[in-house]
Amino acid sequence: MIPVVIEDVVEGLATAQNIYKIAFRNASNENPSYKEFGEDIRKLAVNLDLLFNVLQRAEYQAGTSDKSRYNSAPGLEAQLVGNFKGTLKECEYLLNDQRYFQRSGGLIQTLSLYAQIDPEVQLLRERIKCHNLKLSIIFNILDPQVLEDRFFHIVDSTALILGHAEQIGRRAHEEEEGKPLPRPGTAYVSIPRELEDGFIRTTRQTDPDLFTLRQGLDAAISYFNRTTKTASQEVLSDVAYHVAIIDIMMAAWLIRTIRGSKEYQVVASYPSVDVSQRLLDSWGMTTERFFDFCEQALQDALRRILGRHLILPPTPDLLSIFERQRPTGQQTQQSLSLDQAKNLQQRTRDPVELADTSISNWEVEQMQRGVKEMSAHLTACSRSKVLEDFRPRLYADLATLQTDGDPLKPGFGKDFSVGRKGERNNVGASLVSCSSKLTACRDNYDLGQVQLNPSYALRTWTAPSLEPQTINFRTDQNSPFSRTLVFHQNKDMFDFQQKMTGYRVVHDEPRVLATSQESKLLGGSNRQDLGRLQLWSAPPPSKDDSKVPPSETSLSSRKRMSQASSSSNSSSKKKSTPSIFSRTSRSSSASRSTIVTHPPSYVTTSSSQNPVLFPPIAPCVVLFAHKAPTISARVEGRDISRSFLVIEIGSDVTVEEELSEEALEPSSHRCVIERKSTYLQARRSPETTDPGLWDLAAVGIQQRERETDVVKKLKHVVLQFNTHDNLRQFITKFNQVKGVATTWHMELQSDSRSRLLSILSPSLVIYEPKLESQVSTGKDSLRKGAQIA
Repeated sequence: MIPVVIEDVVEGLATAQNIYKIAFRNASNENPSYKEFGEDIRKLAVNLDLLFNVLQRAEYQAGTSDKSRYNSAPGLEAQLVGNFKGTLKECEYLLNDQRYFQRSGGLIQTLSLYAQIDPEVQLLRERIKCHNLKLSIIFNILDPQVLEDRFFHIVDSTALILGHAEQIGRRAHEEEEGKPLPRPGTAYVSIPRELEDGFIRTTRQTDPDLFTLRQGLDAAISYFNRTTKTASQEVLSDVAYHVAIIDIMMAAWLIRTIRGSKEYQVVASYPSVDVSQRLLDSWGMTTERFFDFCEQALQDALRRILGRHLILPPTPDLLSIFERQRPTGQQTQQSLSLDQAKNLQQRTRDPVELADTSISNWEVEQMQRGVKEMSAHLTACSRSKVLEDFRPRLYADLATLQTDGDPLKPGFGKDFSVGRKGERNNVGASLVSCSSKLTACRDNYDLGQVQLNPSYALRTWTAPSLEPQTINFRTDQNSPFSRTLVFHQNKDMFDFQQKMTGYRVVHDEPRVLATSQESKLLGGSNRQDLGRLQLWSAPPPSKDDSKVPPSETSLSSRKRMSQASSSSNSSSKKKSTPSIFSRTSRSSSASRSTIVTHPPSYVTTSSSQNPVLFPPIAPCVVLFAHKAPTISARVEGRDISRSFLVIEIGSDVTVEEELSEEALEPSSHRCVIERKSTYLQARRSPETTDPGLWDLAAVGIQQRERETDVVKKLKHVVLQFNTHDNLRQFITKFNQVKGVATTWHMELQSDSRSRLLSILSPSLVIYEPKLESQVSTGKDSLRKGAQIA
């Protein structure tokens, strides 16, 4: 696992929160640098809070004692995560200087002579950004199941830097900002031999400490983070473009060099001494995955900044620019005024004593000797073998899944642990293509075992907000990653939640949807700040065809369990309408998902001994359309916009398959869903106008209330697919839902006719729908009633 001490995380979190509260909440200063300084500290506090939540959850599930927290080897925890405590202590020391920060009531109110300390603030900001980027990488390599409720709180610094690299590439190649990018390449971008020799020669002469693990990793991340500064320049020259490429290649070379050092082997072989640390290993929090993600992110940045053809600038130009620009860049970075140098020296002697994490001299000599041997080996080996040895291995599991993927295998969820966001691992396979692969493995759903999977989100509708409203959910239990719906209007979110849950939500609704037990599972958040969204899903088919019918308990006798736990034992609770909030079972504290005990469906016994599903509400298909804009678009506030389309399925709804005449590729197909006699009830938003954006992984059997008001009626729905396989997947699921709908309509007709006979002769006709078979139609009921009469 990645060495980390939970006490250090707690102390750093408390310090960051205290600094932000005292120094930035009430300070009256229009300096943008100071505001950005406070924002960096706030992001660090959020990231430390998420890391603490992960460590606490691991200890809670493992049941380890507090003594195990001190088993970490001294000094190792600062090698990868970094000494964020020392950085925050220096920030606290700086903000306590009354010459520049005047307080009132314990809080900083005014600032004076800020320009004198701005260089020191910039140095602290660089270190804080380094810590935030490291924590962001840790959250990226973690299993998404660990952060499924809170991953939308993560400030993804890696995605931000990749977006800036893409922006630099567009400006350098004079591409339009709104123009969609072509399919990115997957080729490995190598570092030119002459430039790599220049890295080795310059590092040995100017800063040999970069060969160590801690200093080298910090320098690599600093080089990677410089991309944001280059992208912020209004005029991008050729020199700045080449320097940005050199910075990313320098970071990639440092990461590769560090992985061959002895220090890396020591940290990578750090033993997991207890159950909680082994649990973190199983979640993906390992040193090897950390460096794998770093290498892949750097490769992705190079591909984006170089453009669509991956054409490197001439090698002599890169080497000459590096030799001309690098020494000046290092001098400007390290040149401090005499007063600042004295302050830094005095600060190290002041009460803040940092932990000694230095490496002995003989270890440094051994490591440098190993680096020399490795460089000699690189010179002797052929170039092709060098590229093959250092090719990133992060997405090897993803490639394996695309060839032979099985969601039932043990390692399936881990393979997708870094693939939650399509824009983060966009190497030619978008989220839609990955989702189609996932959907192809899950055809032929078992309709007799419908399960209920909840997902939790902040109740952001309690107060009006200018930010888009977000709901986090999973399509089904076997899905290896969560999905996020972003609603730009509260009304859209209310309509969606009402269609999915049957519970009508208004803007000023005071009702609490989460119980106290669920609040504990979500990290102790307030129940008033939590909402719950639950979706129907059907599991994959089992090999055993014989199924046991679920409990035949009447739906009307169930009680709504979304009330507070204090009122759940009340015997005077009223019966609720059919809703998927009914009949939920409380899971253990180690799990964050709740599965329904009995499927909320009416089941009749047929002659084939297979249960037949009679949903209490009309079946429908829910499609999710999503956009995948560039990272720069997300930074500007144009976040990923996903909308939904609810198609109510009846016996008269048909699907026609045809070849699209407007398709550019001959393999493009489309289907038209239409109802012959009436309009098709649907919900549409602007994103649904492009049929290529439909997310087929979310196609499944969903259910909705009959009396739900529709926002818009469509005569037909046209869906276009790139390949015939995607079209066949959709039609397969559509036919499954239509089969359920046909059975449901037959049961409705039988139910209505039987009730009519009961009204005509209530003393003679006794109707028991639970005992009727699937073959029993309305004619059998009429014949039976006539015989009794």
